[in-house]
Amino acid sequence: MRRKQRSLERLIPIQEISEDKLLLKDGRIAIGFRLGLAENEQKTGAEIRLEKTALIAGLKNLPLGSSLQKLDIYYHKAFEEKGRAQGYFERKAHQHFYHRLILSHESYLFFSLGKEDQPRANPVNSFFSFGRALGKDPFSGLEKRAQKVEKAGAELEGLFSSQGIVMKRLGDKELDQLYKAYFNLDFIHEPQGYERSMKIHRGAIEIGEKRAAIISLTEQGAVADELMLKGGVASYFSSPLGEALGIPHIVSTSFRIEDRDKELKALDLDKKLNASLDFLSGQDHEIRSAEIEAFTAEVRINSEQLLSVNVSVVLWSESEDSLGAYTDEALAAIRNMSGARGWVESYDTANLFFAAAPGNSCQGYRRLLMRAENALCYLDLSGNYKKGKEGIRLLDRYRNPLRAKLYNTELNNQNALVIGPSGSGKSFTVGSFIIQRQEQGHRQIIIDNGGSYKNALTALGGKYYEYDPEHPLSFNPFLLPQYQAGKRYLSQDKLS
Repeated sequence: MRRKQRSLERLIPIQEISEDKLLLKDGRIAIGFRLGLAENEQKTGAEIRLEKTALIAGLKNLPLGSSLQKLDIYYHKAFEEKGRAQGYFERKAHQHFYHRLILSHESYLFFSLGKEDQPRANPVNSFFSFGRALGKDPFSGLEKRAQKVEKAGAELEGLFSSQGIVMKRLGDKELDQLYKAYFNLDFIHEPQGYERSMKIHRGAIEIGEKRAAIISLTEQGAVADELMLKGGVASYFSSPLGEALGIPHIVSTSFRIEDRDKELKALDLDKKLNASLDFLSGQDHEIRSAEIEAFTAEVRINSEQLLSVNVSVVLWSESEDSLGAYTDEALAAIRNMSGARGWVESYDTANLFFAAAPGNSCQGYRRLLMRAENALCYLDLSGNYKKGKEGIRLLDRYRNPLRAKLYNTELNNQNALVIGPSGSGKSFTVGSFIIQRQEQGHRQIIIDNGGSYKNALTALGGKYYEYDPEHPLSFNPFLLPQYQAGKRYLSQDKLS
C-alpha cells in the first residue's frame, strides 16, 4: 500500500500570525508570553500555597471554553562561558566543563479562545485528523473574540506578575520562530522554515533525524498536593517532570475552563446510568457511582470551578534505544507524582504532537476533569538555577556548572556555611573555594583547625602560621611598624 503524503505546511494549525496573535485554522485566537520564573526551590511551601490560592481566584475571570497552556521546553545545549580563564586551576576547570551538555529551559504561557459553539476535539475530528475545521465559517466574530483575548491576556499578566513571575508578550517574529523550532525539535539554532520531514509510525513520529514519542497523563495520583518535599525542601508537585527528569523533553500542561453546571449535569446522568444498570453492574460500577457522588457533592458545596487538564510529555532522541530509555524515565517521573499514571501513545502520537503545539492545546483530547484546587497542582512555576557571571564555580544539584557570588558586597550579611557529615567533602569544597578566590586575586585569611589546608596554602605561596599551645600566638592590632619620613603612619590595612 502506498503511504499517504501530505504537506507539513498544510497540517500546521496556523492560519495567520499578525498583531502579536496566532489565528488558528479552526478560528481560535491565541496569544503567548515568555515566562521568567523563580529558581528551583527558591519559594517556600507557604509561598507556593498562597500562589495557588491567588491563581484559583484569578482563573475564575477567564471565559468558559477558553484554554490556558503552559509549555516547558527542556533541551541539551553545550556549555560555554565567556571570558578568558585566568590561572592554572581555572583553565583546567574551564577545559573540563567546556561543551558539557547541560539542560536548558524555556517556559511559555498561551491563552486561546474559540467560538462559543466550538466542538470538543477527539481523535477523529481534530484538525490533524479531519484536515479542516468543523462547523460553518470558523472565522466569524473574529474582532469580538480578539477583544476578549486581549482583555484576558491583560488579566493574566496582572495575575502572574503579582506572584513575581515576569511575563513578556511574544511578537509576530517570536511566535513564528517558536513554531518553527517546535516542528523541527530544534531549540538551539533558529530554523528558517520547516526543514525536516515527518514520518508517522506506531508509537513514534520521525522528524528528520529525530524520533519522538508522547506520554499522556491518564490517572491522578492518590493525593494531589501543590507541594513535593525533597529532603525537607519544598518544590512544586509536578517538579519530577521538570529539570529533574534530566532528558530533552517538552511538557505541555493545559487547562480548559469548563461550564460547571453543564459538567455536573453530565456527571449526574453518568451516575443515573450506573444506578439503572444495578443488576448488571459489578463492584467497579459501584465504586464509580460513589466517586461521582462524592465529587459532585464537594463541587456543589464549595462552588468550585472545574477544569479539564491535559499533561503531555514529548520526548525525542536520534537513537531508538535512547528514546526507549527516556520513555521509562518519564513514566517513572509521572509515578513520582503520588502514584499518577501515564500512557505511552501509539496511533495518536502525531495527532497529540500537533495538539501540544504552542497555543493549540484546545485540540488535545487526553483530559481529566478536576476541581481547580487539584488541577493547579500540575502547574510548575519554577525555573533553572540562575547562573551568575562572577564568583566561585559550583555545580547545581543536576550537575550543571554555575557561578555563585558567596561574598556579595551588596548584601549586609556575607556569610557562607558548608554542612555535611564526616567524609562528605567539606574540606575539599572549601579548598576549591580557596584556590579559585586566590586565582581571582582576593586576599584571604584562613583559620584552620586540624591542618586541613596547610598543603594547599603552602602550594599557593601563602603564609601558614601553626598554633602551638606551649607558644601561643599573640598580636597587637595597634602596632604601627611602618615608617615614612621618620614617622609612623597608618597603612591601608589599618584604615580599613
